[in-house]
Amino acid sequence: MSLAKELIDRQQNVERGLGTYYAHCAEVAKYVAPNLDTFFSTKITQGEKRTQSIYDSMPVFALERFASIMQSLVAPNNSYWHTIEPEDDALLDDHAAAVWYEKVRNRLFKLRYGHKSNFSSQINQVMLSMGAFGPGVLITESRPGEWLRYRNTHIKEHFFTENTDGFIDTNYRKYALTAKQAAEVFGEKELSEKIKSALERGDTQTKFTFLHCVFPNEERIKGVLGPKGMAYASFHVDVEGQKILGGQKGYRKFPFHVARYTTTPDEIYGRSPAMTVLADIKMRNQAAKTDIKQRHIALDPPNLVSSDINLRSFSLKPGAMNPGTLDMNGNPLVRPYQSGARFDSTNDMMDRNERSIKDAFLINLFQILIETPEMTATEFLGRQREKGDLLSPIAGRIENEFLSRIIEREIDELSFSG
Repeated sequence: MSLAKELIDRQQNVERGLGTYYAHCAEVAKYVAPNLDTFFSTKITQGEKRTQSIYDSMPVFALERFASIMQSLVAPNNSYWHTIEPEDDALLDDHAAAVWYEKVRNRLFKLRYGHKSNFSSQINQVMLSMGAFGPGVLITESRPGEWLRYRNTHIKEHFFTENTDGFIDTNYRKYALTAKQAAEVFGEKELSEKIKSALERGDTQTKFTFLHCVFPNEERIKGVLGPKGMAYASFHVDVEGQKILGGQKGYRKFPFHVARYTTTPDEIYGRSPAMTVLADIKMRNQAAKTDIKQRHIALDPPNLVSSDINLRSFSLKPGAMNPGTLDMNGNPLVRPYQSGARFDSTNDMMDRNERSIKDAFLINLFQILIETPEMTATEFLGRQREKGDLLSPIAGRIENEFLSRIIEREIDELSFSG
């Protein structure tokens, strides 16, 4: 079996176990993140409408607010959200070392938030994916002579596995390129005959499937330059042509950084806040749909008409005259239907669902400080401490398996570039 075929089989084995997870994600996306509802779509139409099933947009806004909250919690744009310190405690008292570590930190933040890096917007997309589906992935792409490019792609592209320590160290990214894009990335000589044919025809619509496979390099030779000395092996595969493109490459540090909201011992992808309150979200959406129908009936009710009325001459226009619509005693022969629907009960249920959804997306927790701006310093610090205690398990996971690995990759990039 060729290496290309082996890598394709590995990816397909991981993908086969994700059918139930994708179905769950697709249901969440339908009500919470319609723009990301492409789990079972093979062809995406630009600008297509994806909100047909949404009758209440509160969960959509709650997800966006959650992403902003998480970003402000773990990686705020307007502050230094991490430091760099030596592992050797003896260096903590060394002034020259302290100055050096501070310079490295400042350099990282300057490069990370540079106008070409795209870190801030992409980290927000990661948090959106995490809030909706459980994991979000940030790719750190190397570019010759330039700083890293940060990029988030849809979770359906990624098929990852854990090592024995529970860290994700293998990823098969399944992505699509046009023939022109593939030629720009890999060079025309590397392409299969079918892709070359599409390139010669000038076909800019047909997309071809590729894999980017990154996993621990079991045959690594430490100290050797080039792919064989890298900690992680990297291969790009033309799936249809079953061909390795460009040979073996490698990474010193893992380039795929996965943020997961919560996980259980037997799950890799984990769960999201949206999954936790999906029942409330669906109930609220259905209630909003029913409420619209009931209000429509109440404001523009059907009319109960006597069989003696000539409907052709009956008018509902304001100020219209309808002769013959009263009987001999002056009673109307036409009467609007009264459904007797109570909107207050629907409103109460919607309020309860809103509280549950906002709790899951951490909005109510952060709203406390906004609603009570007048408080003493002691009260403020107490609230902040309480908020920190509640969020520490979530923030700790993101810091440990997501942000720290990004920083390690960045420091490695700085070190290697001199």
